[in-house]
Amino acid sequence: MDPKSLKNSSKLRALLLMSSHSASPDLSSDSVSFDWTLKLLRSLRVLDFSRLHTRSPLDDLFKWICSLKRLAYLNLSGVMDLKEVPYLIGKLRNLRTLVLSECNNLAKLDPAITNLKK
Repeated sequence: MDPKSLKNSSKLRALLLMSSHSASPDLSSDSVSFDWTLKLLRSLRVLDFSRLHTRSPLDDLFKWICSLKRLAYLNLSGVMDLKEVPYLIGKLRNLRTLVLSECNNLAKLDPAITNLKK
């Protein structure tokens, strides 16, 4: 994905960045690089990063995700590098659905997840 293509999409409501590969993907073709342009997408309500492979640290990605105050649906299924869901997840007050299936390396859910009321 070229983040620059999203530059004028500040009112975008759904972003689906799903890899077509389920095992051993070619990282050169299915990687997402976290870019400042993504920070402009503050109106997102649906975010699907199924089987995401990122060139950026997941911490940076989570900081951005948790700044999305209107986010209602987050799918992180199959994200290979996901080892823990950080405390920042508790900031997503409008989150209704969190999908973490097939996150085989996931070892920890922060207790802040209980702050999610919806």
